[in-house]
Amino acid sequence: MKTHTNINNLYKTVLALLLTTVFNACVDDDWGRGCTPGTGDIKITLTLQLPGTRTGADTRAMPADETTISQIQVLLFKPSGGPLVGSYPGTGITTDPGEPSKRNFSVDVIEGTFDLMVLANSKDIIDAANLAKDMSRQEAASRLQLSQSSKIAHNANTLIPFWGELNGAVITENATLDNISMLRALVKIDVLLNETAKDKFELQTVTLYHWQEKMALLPEHYDSADKKVTAPTNTGSGLIPVSTKATYTATDGEIINDTIRSKIYLNETPNPAEDDFPVMPCLVIGGQYNGETRYYRIDFFRLDENDQRTYHDLLRNYWYELTVTDILGNGYPNEEDAYEAKDDQIEVSTNAMDDGDMSDIIVDGQYYLKVNKASFTLDREKRDEDSFGNDLTVETNHRNGWEITRVTDPDDNEAEIDMDNGWLRILPADRKGEGNPEETPSSKTIKLLLDENTGTEPRHAKIHLQVGRLLDFIVKVTQTTETVLELSVEYLDGNPVSELFFYEYDGWEDTHEPKEIRVRWSPYGTGYDCNVEVNMSGDELFAFGSATTPITPPATSPTPTATMPTPSTPNPSKKTKSPKGWETPSSTGACA
Repeated sequence: MKTHTNINNLYKTVLALLLTTVFNACVDDDWGRGCTPGTGDIKITLTLQLPGTRTGADTRAMPADETTISQIQVLLFKPSGGPLVGSYPGTGITTDPGEPSKRNFSVDVIEGTFDLMVLANSKDIIDAANLAKDMSRQEAASRLQLSQSSKIAHNANTLIPFWGELNGAVITENATLDNISMLRALVKIDVLLNETAKDKFELQTVTLYHWQEKMALLPEHYDSADKKVTAPTNTGSGLIPVSTKATYTATDGEIINDTIRSKIYLNETPNPAEDDFPVMPCLVIGGQYNGETRYYRIDFFRLDENDQRTYHDLLRNYWYELTVTDILGNGYPNEEDAYEAKDDQIEVSTNAMDDGDMSDIIVDGQYYLKVNKASFTLDREKRDEDSFGNDLTVETNHRNGWEITRVTDPDDNEAEIDMDNGWLRILPADRKGEGNPEETPSSKTIKLLLDENTGTEPRHAKIHLQVGRLLDFIVKVTQTTETVLELSVEYLDGNPVSELFFYEYDGWEDTHEPKEIRVRWSPYGTGYDCNVEVNMSGDELFAFGSATTPITPPATSPTPTATMPTPSTPNPSKKTKSPKGWETPSSTGACA
């Protein structure tokens, strides 16, 4: 929110959309109740979205322990950066049967509006932090730190920590808080060889040098809109020295078929802007070349259009896939010499992929395809271009982009569903996504259009995506016969609305600009009654579906109040029943 130095009056209009009462049951004397785990007095349910991934052209699932959640702790802070209120253990952790990258759990907390934080697989870190009532968020963040002094022995006994947050969470009895995006607290690195490199070299060892010894569990540079970190959080702990390194070998079964996947994890680590070998994170790979054991250094960088290097910061929740595309020389006879040398005898392609909001990934050599969801489960209601929950986002770094080749029905021997006229439709313009000649990532969001399912059984579809040699990447769609009630209030750009602000400048001239909001709800169908009211200075009423209306403050006066525009009807309080529910007598005017 921007501020102005010449503001005389600030009109603050609080939207009471859908919540006619703000639940603030926790008065000042109650703050801090719950700092001892288990003392919350109401139960809520939360759904977590993990950075689920599928790797390799055969779409093999990730190792189970990479997304295993064995313990969850919920921290509540006073809103807008306020101090710690309480710490509460989650119970009943389950995997969503329809979406394997989602976890559901319950927690007993206290009622009110809070900034909510979820920490998973982090009990030892939380216990060591000695968190206390009224501790500031900054102090809590400084105490919640991961320490990595050696190779992470990633297995079922050392699970990956995760972090997520939901600011301004309204907590009431039996509330459900959905789709809290969780970030993997560690960096993930995979190394593989393409066919050209395999003809010359056999990978036997991978050694990691230089990572940040301590890392804050709470990211300092987090873009909540894009659900990703933008820079490493520097704890000031410095990097692990060259005398300490982490080595992975084919002998120990960590490298299979010239590939190491889901084995190398490390703390978030900054990378210098200029060549600075003493503090630069890197890998040294070793293996057989021309009948001898030779070693090569690999750095983390990308080339711009002028072939100038930009070195990657190694960020949490990112997956760095390094593909060796060619071996150009004999390398070095030992690991130490390779570490101290330039990486000019090897060609490597690096994919730096954020696992935040793109939950499923398929990889083939240097190219990848990512989607926000590989499985959709939607209720029976019709979905159109203005609906929500039916967005499919596709991203690739392939120069030729991607294409939807067909949609099939698994219940009918994979018979094709007409993308123009079937129950699941995709607009012609949405069936392709353009790539970039530089092979940099490009993404596109499309709408899945569905008819209402009036049958008695769920129906299913498979959307077949193709990019390069990545054939038949499948996105599954299930439309049930059930109805799920959903409501949302948002700006036209899709961001949620909680308050609207209007500013008055010097003088009495009315300079206010209208603000538009969108109210969405489902079901949108016959036989359902739904009153959606905006409690401002009156009780204006929207019809079923989705409505967009401007909110304009009144002309300047000593005691201004913001009002909703009045629909073009002499009596907006008079309601009539329609096939879509209650609506005002007129369908024209501001409430469309």
